[in-house]
Amino acid sequence: MKSSVKKNRKGLTLIEVMLVIALLIIALFPILQMFSRGILISSETEESLKALSLAERFIEEEKNTPWSQIETRTKEAVAGHQNFSREITVYQLVSDLKEVTATIYYKVGLEEASVSLKTLIADF
Repeated sequence: MKSSVKKNRKGLTLIEVMLVIALLIIALFPILQMFSRGILISSETEESLKALSLAERFIEEEKNTPWSQIETRTKEAVAGHQNFSREITVYQLVSDLKEVTATIYYKVGLEEASVSLKTLIADF
């Protein structure tokens, strides 16, 4: 008489479990990279917008400065804003017209980036 042995195949083998885990890792890795890259881009954009806002502020300050005191300023730190510095460049185009450029420098990772705004200021 032959004994029949039934094999219990209800569970998963170790190889099947490892294969599923490997496939999940391969599928999730690009998604996790997208999230980390998105966070990096978001912080770079935030710094760029801060720099643009500072440039606008310094251009407005120059517009409210008496004509004779509008002059070039060398690169200097921006008070209250760590990792930001500014430079104001002024060119006298004609006797009553000046071109003013506000450049804001800031750190993006290990590199330095900058934003510049330019305007014309007339002496009325």
